Amino acid sequence: MVNPLLEPVEHRDGKVFLPGNKVLLHLNLLRNRITEVGLEAFLTAVQYQVQVSKPKTSAKGPLGLLWLSLAKNCFDPQCPTYTMIQELMLPRDPVKAKVKEEEGTAI
Repeated sequence: MVNPLLEPVEHRDGKVFLPGNKVLLHLNLLRNRITEVGLEAFLTAVQYQVQVSKPKTSAKGPLGLLWLSLAKNCFDPQCPTYTMIQELMLPRDPVKAKVKEEEGTAI
């Protein structure tokens, strides 16, 4: 097990970024009073994970968050930031990807 405090950090634009947990697959944050400000942070995290977890030939399995539930929090479900998070997460969700694949072969 790797200690998260010993993980390498990245320095960008005068800020320190800790890449974070790349093993966590499912995160349920329903009803946590997350606001649009919090959504911005989640969007940044999801964008980063999408960028660094592009499929590689040596990958042993999924890398990074595959399922994120942020519903029923303190923001409008039609909020553009929430919509963007949903769009980024949709292709990462193996259950939804499998359903979509099955729908495509049924036609």
